[in-house]
Amino acid sequence: MIGEVRPYAQGFADWRGSAQPQSLLPPPVLIDGVNLYGRLADAWPHGFARVRFGAPNGPSAIRNGLDWLLAQAAGVELPFIEFHESDDGIGPHRREPIGRQRARDALARLLALRREGLRRPLPFAPYSAWEFFNADDPARGVREAVKRWRGSPRSWGEGDDEALRLALRGRDPFADATALNEFADLAQAIYGAVIHGDAHAGSDVALDLPPPDEDAEDAA
Repeated sequence: MIGEVRPYAQGFADWRGSAQPQSLLPPPVLIDGVNLYGRLADAWPHGFARVRFGAPNGPSAIRNGLDWLLAQAAGVELPFIEFHESDDGIGPHRREPIGRQRARDALARLLALRREGLRRPLPFAPYSAWEFFNADDPARGVREAVKRWRGSPRSWGEGDDEALRLALRGRDPFADATALNEFADLAQAIYGAVIHGDAHAGSDVALDLPPPDEDAEDAA
């Protein structure tokens, strides 16, 4: 375990140097009549830093992305730095700045989805949606998302999470093509916003569920 953690600790220590962190409370950002504000922790004089052991997952992408978007929308000019496993090494990985207006537009899209989600349960699940978002092609993304949602006798299925079952009223996002396409659109919209600052992301292809035999083989 020490051997796995040491590269992260060393990379972060080299970047941090002797600096000390603080928390920033930027002024509220007014978006569509909503004052959006929050405390941004782990701010060093030369940038924000976020460390995750291993590769990013859906929840970590949302957490870091919301901090990044709020800082950008509020005009905080500190670089946003992430340490995590990737093909390019552990990091530091720097997110490119996108400017205040683009960040505000992305946050406006997320707030619109929040308002919709308060009126009806949206077929979104962070781990399964992350699998879809990161796949090389939509068909593979569907297969990977279904596997993460349904699990197997030897692996956890996100669809068994009690909070999700309650929120979705037991609805399966992969029960039919209509639900699947809404799931895909939400996955692209939410992760497109928090990863790329894209306010217009969405699934632009019609998707079909995997054949039953293929689905069963993947889940085995």
